[in-house]
Amino acid sequence: MLDQLFQQIEEYYDARQLAMALPLAQKALNIATEQAATTAITRAHLYLGKIYQTRGKYQGQPEDFTQALAQLAQAGTSIAAEQQWELLHLKAQILLSQKAFVEAEDLLQAASQQAQQQNVPAQKIYTWCSLCQVHLEQSQLEKAQQYAEKALHQLSPNDPHAEANLVAAVYEQLCKVLIKKQVYAEISKYGEVVLKISQNNHQVEQELLAFKHLAIFYGSNADYKTAMQYFLQALDKAKAIGYRYQIGQCLINISTIYASLLNYDDALARYNTVLNDYDDVLDGYTKVILYNNVGNIYRELDQVDLAKDYFNQALSLAQTIQYQKMIAHSYAQLSWCNIIQKDLPTALENANHSQAIFNELNEKGEQQLNLINFGHLYFYEEAYEEAIKITSRGIAGAKYLDDVSNEIKGYKLLASIYKAKNNYEKAFQYQTIYAKTQEHLAKEHSNKQSLDLEIKYAIKEKQKEIEQLLRENEYQALLLKQNDQIAKQNNQLRQANEDLRQFAYVASHDLKEPLRMIGSYIQLINRRLKTNIDEETGSFFDFVSEGVVRMNNLLDALLRYAIIGKMEDDLERVSIERVVEMATFNLRLSIEDSGAEITQDNLFEVEGIYSLLVQLFQNLISNAIKFSQPDKKPKIHIQGEETETEYLFSVRDEGIGIAKEYQERIFVIFQRLHSRAAYEGTGIGLAICQKIMQKLGGRIWVKSEKNTGATFYIAFPKKKI
Repeated sequence: MLDQLFQQIEEYYDARQLAMALPLAQKALNIATEQAATTAITRAHLYLGKIYQTRGKYQGQPEDFTQALAQLAQAGTSIAAEQQWELLHLKAQILLSQKAFVEAEDLLQAASQQAQQQNVPAQKIYTWCSLCQVHLEQSQLEKAQQYAEKALHQLSPNDPHAEANLVAAVYEQLCKVLIKKQVYAEISKYGEVVLKISQNNHQVEQELLAFKHLAIFYGSNADYKTAMQYFLQALDKAKAIGYRYQIGQCLINISTIYASLLNYDDALARYNTVLNDYDDVLDGYTKVILYNNVGNIYRELDQVDLAKDYFNQALSLAQTIQYQKMIAHSYAQLSWCNIIQKDLPTALENANHSQAIFNELNEKGEQQLNLINFGHLYFYEEAYEEAIKITSRGIAGAKYLDDVSNEIKGYKLLASIYKAKNNYEKAFQYQTIYAKTQEHLAKEHSNKQSLDLEIKYAIKEKQKEIEQLLRENEYQALLLKQNDQIAKQNNQLRQANEDLRQFAYVASHDLKEPLRMIGSYIQLINRRLKTNIDEETGSFFDFVSEGVVRMNNLLDALLRYAIIGKMEDDLERVSIERVVEMATFNLRLSIEDSGAEITQDNLFEVEGIYSLLVQLFQNLISNAIKFSQPDKKPKIHIQGEETETEYLFSVRDEGIGIAKEYQERIFVIFQRLHSRAAYEGTGIGLAICQKIMQKLGGRIWVKSEKNTGATFYIAFPKKKI
């Protein structure tokens, strides 16, 4: 049982259905503890640790990491050697989630040694992938790449027997390294493999990351439409498993695409969603980029004060986490805002701060904006030659990075500088370049806006498909829920019917024995005392004997009723004419005594069970004889009729009839409309008829009025379901 339970836990965990996996893992721990199964106890603790760690990572709940470490501490008290690596590796993952990088790396090195001692290649590869992640988190890209390549070399991906999950784990880390290093060419090759493997193996988190990596690849190639499709798929996966950090990341990337397509409203809406709802799960580096991106939008919208607010937030956070590159960039952004507002002293101060940091970092790229800032400042000081030199450097940097926006700023500035120098030829030359580049940019903007509309249309159509699918799924879910409920009720009904049959059978069968004993001893007592009892006492003995006979008849009827549902005979073609012949043969004495006249017409075959049909018609004919008019011989006519959907038979008599208010009651077991003195019987005959028709999938009903006879109808469906 435990093995099956652990397998189910693993399936739920792979699908990241943590709410399902957690109680099962706790159940496994309880069972293993009851059985004193040491290995299973450790395994359950490891699963609980893994589930809590993942939930903490998804939801940003530090208390889950504490709970995860507590589970691992309990697992470590009696851990087997083969489980030691898993314990070390999982604990390192928890510490990595807590940003305890040094401790995480120490544990992973110990795990690597353990894997080496046990000579388990898969464990070595997973450990190196985790070490790669540790260094990625700290932006130590060269070390991260070394571990990823080490894992790749150990993997031997050309080996057809290489485990798919191992390949996916290594390729995933390679994608992360390439993205961090902004080397995008091979991301598609690795990402497609990860996506295929993760989908085949139902590894939802890995699938989400593969979508995201492929989106970044296409975004880097300016294929925004494809990138958007992948980011939206990644977002759906992240929402499905409640991975809040990745939800925020996807929204940021989607916003950045919207901003690139000049759709600033949608970009700001999603950026604000991240800031309002996912701020707590974003790391400092991501927040700095987020503040910078929002500032850029407001700068493009000429809302300079708002832009400065966000650039200041980016600067403050970048200084806190020592993100030097973004400190320099934020100073450059603020300097540009100061220049727009003609606050030249502050602009110069911020530009100097930016340049000093770029110089320390030995960064030749990404400082094009700050060089153009200096160009403006020199221009305002009328140091035209310095302004030309440094602006030209800024334009060159912008061209190198394909930064058309800053390139245009530079051309416009050079035109203004040469105009100020009265060099109208050069001024015209750069004004022309500025105009052409601006025109080219305007065309790009127009294309981007068209692409944005195309993406919006595609998303809207996709949303319609999703809404339709959701409606269908809701309908299917409702049907499934109803079917489950019906199945549950049917099971309960079957059990209740079985219990009733068992009770009726036991009651009718087992009670007959003491009843026979009562009847026998009453007869013995009556014989012994017959000459010594008075007439009144003799009548008492007669009442008891009559009661025994009546009870015996009642139990016989109850037994017949009970065993109807137990019959498992297959349906067959049965001649109703032959059925009526057998029924009348069984009732021949009653028919002769009453002088009953029975006629029939058009009796054909139906699908049924012969023995039950004989009992059915026998009960109906018997009832017609029993409830005939006192002064008339019974006349009974049995007739068949075929409709489009049913075979219909009627049994009509000219008896005392049934009042309308009693016509439903007559099919209820033990229901009697007349006193026993007037008409004998157990009150079970018509209940048996109804049960037979239920068994055969048909129906029975009556039409009658008091003193005008009764017609019982029985209908059999033409097609059995």
